[in-house]
Amino acid sequence: MPWRSFFVVASLCTWLGVAKSAPSVAVDVSRLDSADAGEIEQAVVMRLLQEGFAIDPTTAPAIVVVVTGDDRELVLSAKSAYFERSRTIEISDASRAQRQLELVQKVAELARLAREAAPPAHEPVKEATLRRAVVVERPPRWRLGADVGVDSSGTIEGALHARFAIGESVGATLRAAAAQPNTRDIFVDEQELLAGASYEWPLARALALDASLLAGVRRHHFELAIPLTEMSGTRFDPAIAVPLRLALRLARAFEVSVWGIAELSAKRDHVNETTVLWHRDAFTAGGGAGVAARF
Repeated sequence: MPWRSFFVVASLCTWLGVAKSAPSVAVDVSRLDSADAGEIEQAVVMRLLQEGFAIDPTTAPAIVVVVTGDDRELVLSAKSAYFERSRTIEISDASRAQRQLELVQKVAELARLAREAAPPAHEPVKEATLRRAVVVERPPRWRLGADVGVDSSGTIEGALHARFAIGESVGATLRAAAAQPNTRDIFVDEQELLAGASYEWPLARALALDASLLAGVRRHHFELAIPLTEMSGTRFDPAIAVPLRLALRLARAFEVSVWGIAELSAKRDHVNETTVLWHRDAFTAGGGAGVAARF
């Protein structure tokens, strides 16, 4: 489509420094049969530049406004990829100045409507936002710790525990514990190795409760201090345990905790005729405190 007076438009764009990001508008008055068509075009261009539009004759415009008419009325047609609308101006009784003012206002109105009809451009992600996204760290997945406590028989027990977070709350847990519930007539050494699943509930920003269901094996070794048929031996029993742990995270990589455990395994007795030298119930419980590193 031919447009006239492009040298005027280009000069104005260069002088005003119109932003390249603004939508570009082309005004076509070539079909207007009027002696002052060039003056009308310059007035329209000035108004569009004031409205923040770009007027660049070297590129294809985003919005095209065509002005046609005769001595009785003017027809303004605006078209873009997302907009198409017309306006009619009655000019039969209007002065030259009134006609030009109303035309300029109507063209600016149509251009604004066409600009608003276009979908919003995607804003670029700010560099600061990218930096924040990079430095966000996920919670530690590993926990390695040591515990000390007392079981229901009054025996001191030490343990090591490890947990690997599989998901946000679910994890895999491993527990290895040892105790020496000795008596005067018998030396007893017990170890157990348990593994299973755990679930963690965050109670506060630095407080969490962890519950596990573990299964494994318990090793029972004994040596008698009195002469009997079997002076020593080792037994292996299956075991199931449910530990609970309340952890206070003083720092990202460190926590302290209190814990309790309920455990079911085989009942064990060592008897000398009618005298019970050592006894352990099938069901035992215990509790204590621990520390752990998180990474």
